[in-house]
Amino acid sequence: MNPDEDKKAVSSTNSCKSVSERLEQESEYPSYTPLLAKILEGLLSRSEGGDKISHHEEMIDAANEVVRSVDVDELARFLLNKSEPE
Repeated sequence: MNPDEDKKAVSSTNSCKSVSERLEQESEYPSYTPLLAKILEGLLSRSEGGDKISHHEEMIDAANEVVRSVDVDELARFLLNKSEPE
């Protein structure tokens, strides 16, 4: 399976999975930014019915994982190419 097919497979299965199921997938794809972003999105949309502090800490941890998963060199190249006039 090529990377594009892999991304499609992960994104199509994420639409109907719970946050805990997505966390299980994270063990297979630990640095896959779109998956980490979906996990964060799930946390943001989840009700804070219980302990707000631990829920907020969980959201912060998930957001930090998303940030850490970004390849900064690749991002810099993308932004450099985008800002160059054609």
